[in-house]
Amino acid sequence: MISLYVPGDSPLHRAPAGLKLALFAAWALAVTLAPPTPWTAGAAVGMALAAYLTGFGPRRGAAMLGRDLRALWVFYAFLFAAQWLFADLTAAALMVGRVLGLVLAAQVLTRTTRIAELVGVAEAVLSPVERIPWLGPRLARAGLRPERVGLAMGLVLASIGHLRSVAEQVRQAQASRGVRMAPWAWVLPLLVLSVKHADDVGDALAARGIE
Repeated sequence: MISLYVPGDSPLHRAPAGLKLALFAAWALAVTLAPPTPWTAGAAVGMALAAYLTGFGPRRGAAMLGRDLRALWVFYAFLFAAQWLFADLTAAALMVGRVLGLVLAAQVLTRTTRIAELVGVAEAVLSPVERIPWLGPRLARAGLRPERVGLAMGLVLASIGHLRSVAEQVRQAQASRGVRMAPWAWVLPLLVLSVKHADDVGDALAARGIE
């Protein structure tokens, strides 16, 4: 599986994973609970842009930001259309701005933090919860063990990088064969390969005795 991590020596790369996760969680909560105003949406987008520039520099950060916006433009367009349908143009623009800022900030977080570090933080946070007398046994019976949650988190983050790579391969394969298809024609091959990837991961976990 392919990690989302991009090697670097920026302040964001050197910062502890727990601190970055805590700051991102606090920032996401603040943006979500704050009133939907142009200042809130602008702050969310501005903070994400600052994170790209801080983590990867002006030129590299701008290039990565452009790729991320192109990769998710369908999602943002659908979100804008849905909000405009049920609200108004201003509310739709503010909602998309806040979501855009948080998604981009999450992209920077996963690219400046190794998956193993994120998994370690999840296990460290959940381990004390497991020792609570009235809560720990209930979580254990439900299968919510720190190591399993950490493993699931790592698999999800790694699979995101893998699926993005598969999507690029599908597009390049279609282009190399001179296939002129609708922009959404790569979705079906991506779904098939995604299911195959999930089966392969499940077989690998079963072979190691992990259920």
